[in-house]
Amino acid sequence: MLILNKKYYFIVLSFALAFFCFFSLIPVSQAAGNFSSQVKTKDSSTVYFLSQKDHLKKAYINAVAYLSYGNHWSDIRVVSATYLNSWPSAKLFRVAGTAHIYYIHNQQKTLITSLADLIRFHLTGEPVLEVSKVDLVQYQTVSAVDIGLISNSSAVVDNNPPTKPKSPSSTQSKSVLKITNDLVPGANGNVLVPGTKDNLLGIFHFSAPTVATLTAITFNLAGVYNASAVDRFQVYNAQGQNYEANINWRSTDRQLIINFRPPLTLKANLPATVKVTMDLKTCHNCNNQSLDLELQQASDVQSNLVVSASWPLLGTRFSLVSAANVLGRVSVQVNKLAKNDLLVASGRRLLSKLTLSEDSGNEDVLIKNITFVNNGSANLRDWHNFSLWENGQVIARSSAVNSNGQIVFDINYLRLVKNSTLNLSVQADLITGYNSQDTYNLQVTNMTVVGQVYNLQLSPTINNINESFILG
Repeated sequence: MLILNKKYYFIVLSFALAFFCFFSLIPVSQAAGNFSSQVKTKDSSTVYFLSQKDHLKKAYINAVAYLSYGNHWSDIRVVSATYLNSWPSAKLFRVAGTAHIYYIHNQQKTLITSLADLIRFHLTGEPVLEVSKVDLVQYQTVSAVDIGLISNSSAVVDNNPPTKPKSPSSTQSKSVLKITNDLVPGANGNVLVPGTKDNLLGIFHFSAPTVATLTAITFNLAGVYNASAVDRFQVYNAQGQNYEANINWRSTDRQLIINFRPPLTLKANLPATVKVTMDLKTCHNCNNQSLDLELQQASDVQSNLVVSASWPLLGTRFSLVSAANVLGRVSVQVNKLAKNDLLVASGRRLLSKLTLSEDSGNEDVLIKNITFVNNGSANLRDWHNFSLWENGQVIARSSAVNSNGQIVFDINYLRLVKNSTLNLSVQADLITGYNSQDTYNLQVTNMTVVGQVYNLQLSPTINNINESFILG
């Protein structure tokens, strides 16, 4: 590891600042007091640390590493393989108080030397866990190539090259990733309304005659519009399922950068579709503005194959129309819980109460979905069979917390009449053997709300409160 001269201090300081922009730091031992963070399965001797904040796990390489945190063998709790597999593995680590960040895989580590490495190795946005110095030195230090990291701009590293060079006329050298796009069908007369969600902007298709990987896409959001009205983007496949991706909106450049994590794998001759949607904030001065989603050139697509398209690929041109005076407006208020109301029945708990309001008087709305997360320590081993109640009736159920740590209620029919309110509550069953000292603090993170007049998805105002209770 190099010791830098004074003339390089500014570079090091800038690099460290960039890391803070990309990562949040979670000490490996920090969550030990919140819930059982040291776990193993009955069929394996490997012990894992679970970071509840980012829903990540880290295997201890040996007993020396485990004991370096002051852990005790009695801290370890046996969990099912299914539960453990629902926690993704952490990738980036650092010793507290140091600027050096390492990528760890199996029993090896490699130093991340620059911000450019993070981009090339598809690690931007990955949380960084703090580890002990004793833990870190247990791993063998190897190069980025030896540990299996591959940059966006390089070909796949072949550690076992053939004895004869590949012919330039081989199938792979002829393979190209072909891209086409569709105009957005039925796009409300090509109009986007500020204050609405999940507006479909573009549909792009990727195909190749051989197996291909798609690592990143950079779109331009072209047009004349107020960039402050842009809220959030999401990417879906043809079936409407979210892709795992880091999505970065650069308002100054009017660019949308999508990094797939892991890289998207395309099977030979089986096209993959990427649909891009956008949420818009309320904007009162957005009339006579327009925008469209574009792919300008081959270099905007990172793949292991040569990229081909009829450049540029131009999407549907949308006009922005301010319509706050005719759209519904929904607010969500999470209410305080009274301690004597928490015990619904033996083995059942009240988790949350909330009030939904339609404040505009413009239209009735349909509530399609509500998503919660728990900011407490209660986890999959503590509770299940979540239910959403309205007026003494169950209107939706969710069997368990999903792999993203969410409790998701898909609602068949719930109508909120204009200028009215609805009171909802959430309950759950406790699992036999649950930890009575684990805590819950439910927060509403997302709600799908559709206005009945214009059939537009609205952006509700969500007001959470922070109050924690033990399961008891």
